Amino acid sequence: KNNGQTNVSEKLRLDFDTLVGNVTLKVGMMGLNEGKNGFDETGKWTAYDAKGKKVANGLLGPEYSTLGKDVKVKKSYGSYPIELETSKAIASLEIEATGFGHGAGSPIGKSYGENNSDFNVMGISFDTLPGTQGGF
Repeated sequence: KNNGQTNVSEKLRLDFDTLVGNVTLKVGMMGLNEGKNGFDETGKWTAYDAKGKKVANGLLGPEYSTLGKDVKVKKSYGSYPIELETSKAIASLEIEATGFGHGAGSPIGKSYGENNSDFNVMGISFDTLPGTQGGF
């Protein structure tokens, strides 16, 4: 969840036992036009190698759905599979919320001040790279 007043976000960190690739996140509760100001709930990801060096980063949002721009999983509220675009092996992954519209929007109502973009991680799929060690 991203705090719209301080722009500080909780972070989820995933450390893998082996290096991984071809990562797809399935996020949920990521609302379109959630702030009622034309901006969607969004987030970002950062991938690290086994030594803790950042190797890739990108954005999370409905527009990055692997089903097509703004296409959600049927009969869901804001559930989108999002492929993390990188050719680098990943040892750990950090996921966090951003302000509405990747920080471009701001909540209109006071009630949104405390949860400007909040979503969950419903699942993750990836390929392991045999004979490697993740974490650091």
